[in-house]
Amino acid sequence: MIKKIFLLLFSCSLLVVLFPAISFANVGDTTIEEIAQNLTGVFWTIFAGAVVIGFIYSGIIFLTSAGDPQKLEKAKKAFLYSLAGTVVGILGYGITELIKSELFN
Repeated sequence: MIKKIFLLLFSCSLLVVLFPAISFANVGDTTIEEIAQNLTGVFWTIFAGAVVIGFIYSGIIFLTSAGDPQKLEKAKKAFLYSLAGTVVGILGYGITELIKSELFN
């Protein structure tokens, strides 16, 4: 049940992010720098939504565990995976910003 809710929320967040990005696409006189900025913005928004959903998911598991050691362990793993994903995403964003600043400035 929780996986279905997670997939539904994630799908809705993708739709909310991607439809405006696609509908406002200006194909005419765009440069590579503008395309890179737009893609980075879209991916960063998707990433932020996934991070929030991951932490909410781990919190729900923790709150509904009712002291069950297996569910607590599952909640800890979900939290650690969310935290690791956050660190990797922030590092990836920082690296792409560094590359963009070196290439386009």
